[in-house]
Amino acid sequence: MTVTAGIEEWQVIQRDAADEGTIRFNGTSDRDGEVWARVLRYIRPIPELAWSHVGTATAGNFTATITKIPTGGPYTIELRIGAPDPDTFGTRVENIVVGDLWILAGQSNMHGCGRMRNAATESPLVRTFAMNDRWAIASEPLHWRVVSIDPVHYETASQQEHEWAGLGVRPEVGAGLGLPFGKALAEAVQVPIGLIPCAQGGTSMDQWSPALKDQGGQSLYGAMYRRFQAVGGRVRGVLWYQGESDTREDSAETYEEKLREFIEAVRRDFDNPHLPFYMVQLARTTGSRHAGGWMHVREVQRRLGQELPHVATVAAIDLELDDQIHIGTVGLKRLGRRLANVARHDLFGDPLVTTGPRVASVTFADAPLYNRIIENSAVRITFENVNGRLWPDRHIAGFSLRNEQGEVIAEFFDVRVDPDDYARVLCLAGQPIPPDARLWYGYGLNPYCNLTDDEDMAVLAFGPMTIQPKP
Repeated sequence: MTVTAGIEEWQVIQRDAADEGTIRFNGTSDRDGEVWARVLRYIRPIPELAWSHVGTATAGNFTATITKIPTGGPYTIELRIGAPDPDTFGTRVENIVVGDLWILAGQSNMHGCGRMRNAATESPLVRTFAMNDRWAIASEPLHWRVVSIDPVHYETASQQEHEWAGLGVRPEVGAGLGLPFGKALAEAVQVPIGLIPCAQGGTSMDQWSPALKDQGGQSLYGAMYRRFQAVGGRVRGVLWYQGESDTREDSAETYEEKLREFIEAVRRDFDNPHLPFYMVQLARTTGSRHAGGWMHVREVQRRLGQELPHVATVAAIDLELDDQIHIGTVGLKRLGRRLANVARHDLFGDPLVTTGPRVASVTFADAPLYNRIIENSAVRITFENVNGRLWPDRHIAGFSLRNEQGEVIAEFFDVRVDPDDYARVLCLAGQPIPPDARLWYGYGLNPYCNLTDDEDMAVLAFGPMTIQPKP
């Protein structure tokens, strides 16, 4: 008796609304008859899941279904043909858990390009459906495309990756945000997490087009959908980090339309109109890229995270880079925790954390200068969803006054947290601010930004934002 599909060692089964999992599997058998099963946690049988008839073996094949497996584990599933007797013909599958599955999709910063030194360590609560379609304890790099069974991934692996694989060694880079996310979320909610890596570096929204679904493993969307089906056709949510390849002037303007269509398609194809979709706003970069397109994509990501239900965006603008465009390992760990905080708040209603600072209002303000009040010489920014308070107190970097075209028309000499309200920021110019000025945060390709809250949730880059009259 051999299980051929549906369950394997280290697998994570997606739980349902009742916090229970269902396992559907099939296999081959040298005997025909009723299939019996029981579930054990460690070595102790679960009374509610004692020996029961779960399927039938005929003509050398069997199918079976086990329901109502509680969230948690690890579980061992014992199978028998003909009768629930230890001496009868059967098999067993160990180390099964019931929890939540998360798709990891996007391009290189999701794929993982952090240096392996100081990469996140393993956790028994975090597992991965590796790119070879086998379950395992999650370890870096998650996106080991050289073993992928999907041509869209395998055929893009570099010669060096193939050489490393032939020698049985791991690459020098490849750490990502997925494992830190899984560890932070599992620790907070005490639920096993399964990660499904699907990202590919250097890819555009056109390459991720849902219209390519029917190409299966020859396309990014098709490969993601195939892997979604392979893990049981149910996941808890999607983590998305993409956009760098769409910042060219000729593609940035269509990014919003394509991203909206992508989210809608995933929810339709995954048969869940409320599927959580959590994304990362573009970080910094250097070089000769189109700054206007980069800012446009950032602003689209920020707005959609506020406008669409069960969609949220976290900031990466303050994190260090390992090269011209890729976030470093320490920053990826922080980014994984930020995404976990969003899931804790949005999915689990955790009162101890929010989704992080979001701009609630931007208004002109009066400010003193040499014992007199200068009208409209400051900007007051009020944030909502702040965890605790904003930091640092003074010398906050990243805010600027520009026109619609991004040209500087005035400057702040100081930006500080409002001492009367730690969820507000005062930007002081020392002179009346022109009425046509617009407020930006994180303008350009490589700004320095440092505004976060007590939970290290960073403020998203934004702009241009109209400054409203003072109350």
